[in-house]
Amino acid sequence: MAKDDSPHIGQPKADAFEFIGAVEPMEQAEELFRMAHLKPGAIIFYEENKLFIDAITCYEQAIKMDPENPTYKDAYEEFLLRNKLKNPK
Repeated sequence: MAKDDSPHIGQPKADAFEFIGAVEPMEQAEELFRMAHLKPGAIIFYEENKLFIDAITCYEQAIKMDPENPTYKDAYEEFLLRNKLKNPK
């Protein structure tokens, strides 16, 4: 028998199984999509490599996508202060 010959001869496997957690409400999916726009890995990379314009762009895009989320604004403020791009109040 050849190595890539299937013993079931192309018959579908009809086992019953269930996808657990594969389907989520649309609201949760939209929230995850919005959160993904912050791209923390990219921001960390930009900041570590002194690519401040790119980091600022990521923060501003995240804030624009979800202006009601204070997390993005707080993180952006901390970034500016940490890198001396803004004077403390």
